[in-house]
Amino acid sequence: MKRRALALLAPEVPSLAAAFACMLVLAATTALAAELVGPVLHALVLGGPPPRWAARFLFTARASRALLPALLVAVGLVKGAAYLGQFLLLGMAGARVGSRLREELLRALVAAGPAFLSRRQTGDLLSRLSSDVTAIEMAVTYALAAYVRDGLTAAALLAVCLTLDWRLAAVAFGLLPLTVGPIARIARELLRGARRAQAGQGAMGQLLAEGLQGLPLVQVDGLAGRERERFREKSRETLAHLERNARLQAAGAPIMEVVAVAGLALMLWMASGQVARGTISADHLVSFLAAALLLAQPLKSLGKVGHFAVTGLAAAERIFEAIDGARAHAEEPGPATPRRELREEIELRDVWFRYPTRSGGEAPWVLAGLSLRLPRGERLGLVGESGSGKSTVASLLLGLWRPERGALLADGADLASSPASARRGLLAWMGQEPLLLDLTVGENIAIGEREPDPARLREAAARAGALAPIERAGGFLAPVGERGRAFSGGERQRICLARTFYRDAPVLILDEPTSQLDARAEDELSRAIEPLLSGRTALVITHRLATLRGCDRVVVLAGGRVVEEGPPEALLAGGGRFAALMAGQRKTARAAG
Repeated sequence: MKRRALALLAPEVPSLAAAFACMLVLAATTALAAELVGPVLHALVLGGPPPRWAARFLFTARASRALLPALLVAVGLVKGAAYLGQFLLLGMAGARVGSRLREELLRALVAAGPAFLSRRQTGDLLSRLSSDVTAIEMAVTYALAAYVRDGLTAAALLAVCLTLDWRLAAVAFGLLPLTVGPIARIARELLRGARRAQAGQGAMGQLLAEGLQGLPLVQVDGLAGRERERFREKSRETLAHLERNARLQAAGAPIMEVVAVAGLALMLWMASGQVARGTISADHLVSFLAAALLLAQPLKSLGKVGHFAVTGLAAAERIFEAIDGARAHAEEPGPATPRRELREEIELRDVWFRYPTRSGGEAPWVLAGLSLRLPRGERLGLVGESGSGKSTVASLLLGLWRPERGALLADGADLASSPASARRGLLAWMGQEPLLLDLTVGENIAIGEREPDPARLREAAARAGALAPIERAGGFLAPVGERGRAFSGGERQRICLARTFYRDAPVLILDEPTSQLDARAEDELSRAIEPLLSGRTALVITHRLATLRGCDRVVVLAGGRVVEEGPPEALLAGGGRFAALMAGQRKTARAAG
């Protein structure tokens, strides 16, 4: 997992190399500044000669009083520019890594379809797309920068200390290895806590999504208090993990601080003896102290940014898990496919299917050995009580689900394993809910086409009876709004019908497209659908007797099997299951009227 997380940085190698160069400059200038402190103080206070390396290249003893402080300022300017460069480079690299991750996760989720999403919670997936990706961006921008920059700086300052006096350096930093064990244990606990905290944030996202989606139910039935308590409980649980992580992180700083102070105290005790014996010069000692004190800062910084690293790693695990799970169910959309004719028939042969459960248990069969033929040019009506499997048949044909057993065939070829692009050239669909994306009207009708044909758009809208509301809204370039809220329910269905006209596929699947409309809108839309059905192969799932009378054949489903089939008038006259269903529909309609 760590190797895979690091692989995210592969496209950023040029930026990382430039940032690494800036960090090298930053580490070198920090070390140089520390080494200059002693000579500068010596030159300013005592007027002594410059260091031998400075005199060799640039300075004379007379000029050292002015030029050494100027050199120190110049070093500081270079150091600041290097810090700015590495921060900008890594910040932009982190943003690009996050953008690629979001695109990859979204692409995998969209390709996976319902089979994967049915086992997942929407709020948790949204949390992975937002807060988890942000955690990875922060890890790249801050943790990676700190580990490399502060590691290089610490190494450079340690080299200065060793160069000035290796014995003092051994005393000052000899205790640091003692911190490795405790810090490693703290890092492991931080990672466990970060995983729990990220999962808790995902659960809170799910609760929030449920509350907003079910807001009318929450308000009407007085569930606001219960929803607040559910959210508060999950929030407290997540907060407990975050507080524990904060305590663990805080525990690391004192460990480093105590060890650093103890080493510094031992070094000062040893240095006092060396000064008394004259074995170390004052400017060397000042430079050594400056380097040792400056070294404490990157060491502490390495401990402070640990939470960015572990949170980013935990977030990466969650994102990779979602991507891998989605890819296991993914089907690449493929390019647009030209219209494909149906030569003979579509067949469901001994199809068994049940929906998966989140608990992992076995659900009851929705389709139990269903066999069904749809010959070319036939209009087949599919009816049955709720739960009989009607919409499941449509979903299987559209490729949203795959049967557990049995076969879906189009002209004898396996339809279930066909790519989505091949199905799009054969099938068009219109469902119960008018699904519109937050795009323009034209983009919703010619969905998937980069450059819709204006003439075809207008013709499709006119045939669907949607031209008047579209023009009132501002034409085909007008936005439909979130979930198509710029239009009424009936107008949204007409736009979806225009999409089906525009697709012009040879096989139509209509899954009760009028079920959510009032009687008048239902009748108007049904009349608009009639020309679409003419001359095409159609599977019509509906409760309308008038629509079923126009079908060549009606199939009645019960318990996932065919229990009755035949011409609609013959089934009505036979007084069987179909006649009973239609009688119940008429009774319900009279009661509602």
